[in-house]
Amino acid sequence: MKHLNKYSAFKETSIKLRNTEFKLLGNIKVSSFNFPLFKIDIKRVAIPSICLSAAIHGNEPSGVTGMLNWLNQNNYNNSINYKLFPIVNPFGYNFSRRTNHNRVNLNREFNKLVITSPGEQITIE
Repeated sequence: MKHLNKYSAFKETSIKLRNTEFKLLGNIKVSSFNFPLFKIDIKRVAIPSICLSAAIHGNEPSGVTGMLNWLNQNNYNNSINYKLFPIVNPFGYNFSRRTNHNRVNLNREFNKLVITSPGEQITIE
């Protein structure tokens, strides 16, 4: 799928992520699609930690672009541990949708104990 704006399509972005220090957590299978889910840990000896995620709403790609640009600058704060999830909703990102493949708005599910998708389960663990 080719976007008509300056943001990369999911396929292009996932290829870039495979060629970086991002760890492949697993794949989310939706009918004939197989979406990879990535994370990166930037660990320091120091204690505070921060978790950053992007593309919870797949139609909001600027967070993915911003996170990848920030990583390319290697401008980390050495007194913080980072856990990064660049594309939390790969199905939504691929199809430019707010919801996942089950039509669930993941940004409205944080307070629920029910896990509705493999991606949510991988992120929670």
